[in-house]
Amino acid sequence: MKIKLTIDAMPILAERGGISNYVIPLIEHFLRISEPYFDTTLHFRTGSPDRRRQFRSLPNCHSSRLNNSQYWKTNLPDRILKLLWKMNNLPFGTIALPQTDIYLATTEMMPRYNGIKKIAIVYDLIPAIISQFFKETRSHYLNRITSSLKNCDAIIAISKATANDIATLCGIEKSKITVIYPGISLPTQLNTSEESELKFPEVNRPFVLYVGALSPNKNVEAVIQCFAHFIKATNYDWQLVLVGKNFMHESYFQEIAKQEGVIERVVFTGWVSEEIKHFLFRKAKILLQFSWYEGFGLPVIEAMSYALPTLASNRGSIPEVISNMEQLIDPSKPIEAAEKLSQFALDSDLQLRWKIHAIQRAKEFNWEKSAEILLMRLRELHTKTC
Repeated sequence: MKIKLTIDAMPILAERGGISNYVIPLIEHFLRISEPYFDTTLHFRTGSPDRRRQFRSLPNCHSSRLNNSQYWKTNLPDRILKLLWKMNNLPFGTIALPQTDIYLATTEMMPRYNGIKKIAIVYDLIPAIISQFFKETRSHYLNRITSSLKNCDAIIAISKATANDIATLCGIEKSKITVIYPGISLPTQLNTSEESELKFPEVNRPFVLYVGALSPNKNVEAVIQCFAHFIKATNYDWQLVLVGKNFMHESYFQEIAKQEGVIERVVFTGWVSEEIKHFLFRKAKILLQFSWYEGFGLPVIEAMSYALPTLASNRGSIPEVISNMEQLIDPSKPIEAAEKLSQFALDSDLQLRWKIHAIQRAKEFNWEKSAEILLMRLRELHTKTC
């Protein structure tokens, strides 16, 4: 008899952002290999008109493998579900879920009632580590997350850094935690006419690239400052391209670029399609990633898949992802980072070495391997109950 598995599939409706970029391909590759062992249902919370519209359009958005899965809808707002899911064993609490043996939570919405095994994916504990950038107090966040994780039978962490944080900050036994890295899909080449259509007219010189949210916890200020010091030191005619949603007021980062004297060299793209993002990965000179902390750092391995060198923060998971000390910098020292960037720009041997390392390192991140680890962990979890 197959194991009944329910997966919180809400990130599929979100479609963009770090969580979605992890969950969607992991689910797709898992479904490809799990059919002999699992009867899988994808659980969507459709308690708003926007979500219902997204759910109806799902067959046009994702792989046929995903579309052939069973779906379960919960037509209640999240605020109601959060209240219900805190109430163990109440009969009406079961309206949130189908009958299942295991529930895989890909968001913080973890059912609390008994009778099923629960496994959660944890991306990071950043609000507890750099709490100054978040509204929720550190203690309140940790209490909430710890309570949820201790209600789990197993935990998936997306990096060793996150696994260590879970064990240290939440007091979870390391034996309950399994690290499953994200994978990457090998880039596809675009033809010349396609590349021409994807170009931004304002990106017309060699450029340095940043990909991610434009927010203080990502330390985008230091990226701009590093670039400004680099231009002053080298007088290179380069640009800085910042790709991602701006979470500050509209002119916040523009003002920093003005203060640093490089506003005419900085291009803000906002959100872009995957095609445009990959075009920029292909054309950039180097990726800068100076976050104060990352649970993983997906843009780093995306860049490596294009043989794009990266200069990045020495904090959080980034050192284990890059696995090359000479590409790491202290994110609190943008002037020193600019010196390393200048060294890179002037040294063709260093550029080649970082490119070769990127290609080799990218091969270590494989969605098939990630899906197999998840399959093995879920089967182990079910075996313990039999």
